[in-house]
Amino acid sequence: MSMFCIERQDQNKGWVKEMCFRTAFKAYMNARTKSMVTFHTYRVIDTSVGDVVSLVERRPPQNERSKLRQD
Repeated sequence: MSMFCIERQDQNKGWVKEMCFRTAFKAYMNARTKSMVTFHTYRVIDTSVGDVVSLVERRPPQNERSKLRQD
């Protein structure tokens, strides 16, 4: 049975494993929620093959992105 683990990108340690789930959907939703709260980049790994299933990148809040476009 496959497990899907989420990993957080750390500037000093590289990718740090945080949690594992039975479905890719649950792992993705958890990674997305954490990314929205912490503004860190997360990825979901399928442990049966070691492939990255998805990558959730942190992004600045909408009002900050619009400021960047005006500069």
